[in-house]
Amino acid sequence: MRDTTGIWAGTAGAQIFSASSPAIEYRFSGSTTTAGVVMHPRDWLSVFANRSRNLGLPDFAQRVGTDGGVPPAPKGKHFDTGVMISLRQDRIVARVSYFTTEVTDQTGAMGVNNAFSPRYDQILSILDDPNGNGRTTDRFYTSAQMAKYSELRPTAQANADSLDNANRGYEARVTANVGDRLRFIVNYSYNLQERAKVYKRTTLLADQLDLFLADLVRANPGADVLNASGTQGVTLASLVATHRSDLDGRRLDFEGAYGNRKHKANFFANYTFKDAVFKGWSAGFGGRYLSPIVAGRISTQPGLPPQGSGANTGVGVNGGIKYGDDSLRFDAMLRYQARGAIFGRNVRASFQLNVRNLRDEHAPRGAPPQDRRPHAGPLRLHRPTRAPTLDDPAVLDRGPASVCCMTWPTTR
Repeated sequence: MRDTTGIWAGTAGAQIFSASSPAIEYRFSGSTTTAGVVMHPRDWLSVFANRSRNLGLPDFAQRVGTDGGVPPAPKGKHFDTGVMISLRQDRIVARVSYFTTEVTDQTGAMGVNNAFSPRYDQILSILDDPNGNGRTTDRFYTSAQMAKYSELRPTAQANADSLDNANRGYEARVTANVGDRLRFIVNYSYNLQERAKVYKRTTLLADQLDLFLADLVRANPGADVLNASGTQGVTLASLVATHRSDLDGRRLDFEGAYGNRKHKANFFANYTFKDAVFKGWSAGFGGRYLSPIVAGRISTQPGLPPQGSGANTGVGVNGGIKYGDDSLRFDAMLRYQARGAIFGRNVRASFQLNVRNLRDEHAPRGAPPQDRRPHAGPLRLHRPTRAPTLDDPAVLDRGPASVCCMTWPTTR
């Protein structure tokens, strides 16, 4: 890859890198593995386990660490294990499993380029020229003093940092065919998401910067190091306090598993009538539950209305984690299938009525009861190109509460 500070050469109105532009070559390697095992202690019982490792590509647009190097390649690990029970010749199948997923070194800007690195440079600027006279003869530190700290440099080079993401939980699924008329499916999952090692490089840099400043205060007893402002218009102590508060506040934000719902469950039952009177008719009913969603934190800075935290808001003004409402929706289906012959050809037609998202409500938490009204959608007509399934998104409208109907002929 070419350094963006290289020489540009114009060619027919287009700018390209000159061959003399400095080039940096980065190499990385890794491996991916997948393994699984299944055992059958009984004809009706299976025990399984799976493990995998994978490797992603580094984000070459980002620079991390003290010297602004290319971030490491993100790595992932997955493991799951469980049991599966099959009864009555597979008419009843149940599966329960436990899983863990880990991703290390997920890279992102995370405010490093527009907050932490510029503020670090401001702090070093004050240490270089505490009197603001444009000269460094009054510098508070020596190269030897800075060299004691592995992460410190005269200028910040990073524009990003990384975090690790982990998920673990349980999943359960039961599929049952009761006779030749009733079929139902039940699913449940529990998922706990955690983020760790947030700002692993920025935090180390801030910790060493604090120790460095403490050394300089002791090494310059005749100078008011922390109240120096140089050309920045703000004292060193104020910049350092803002830097630490901002880092702590943003870490809280990134550690929050925003958008996660711990519990999810759904079921659907379908009954097919075989009696002469109702032959050809099928009816279905189901429901979906989502536990409260992790919505984020609320920043309550003095003089400002409450807003989402994360933008230069320190731990002192970030409130507790807020949760959105849980969700419980119901779906229903009524279908009629008819068969006949037209001009000697067998024809089958299906007519299906779907009702989706019953009890869907659109209102902020805490809204008056009269404002929590179900949102009824319009009648929609769908013409699928294949026979629908009960959970087919092309058939069951995913919008607000809606009713739809469909009809399509098939021949054979």
